[in-house]
Amino acid sequence: ELLLRIEAKTLLKQKRTSVHGYSVDPKTGEVYYNDVLCSMGRVQKNILATLLHAYPNPADKETLMEGLETYNDGALRVNIVKLKKETGLQIEAVRGVGYKIL
Repeated sequence: ELLLRIEAKTLLKQKRTSVHGYSVDPKTGEVYYNDVLCSMGRVQKNILATLLHAYPNPADKETLMEGLETYNDGALRVNIVKLKKETGLQIEAVRGVGYKIL
């Protein structure tokens, strides 16, 4: 039973998550838009991957901040704004939780 659970979790992580045309390759962590590799910074890539994995639920703020070089709310907001401009995705703040893709 334990082996089946481990195998099921492994298969979930290997699935390619796709939202509004954006997807993340689980093996490499690369971000694609309509199967074309996106060129973006490491921080924005980590934030987008976290948001995509959490979709349709919000990603908590602490998890999003793990990919930042400076661990503070201002830096997270700035990177979310940059990500919104680069991708055109609607990303909304969820009070007391974090951020989510609409």
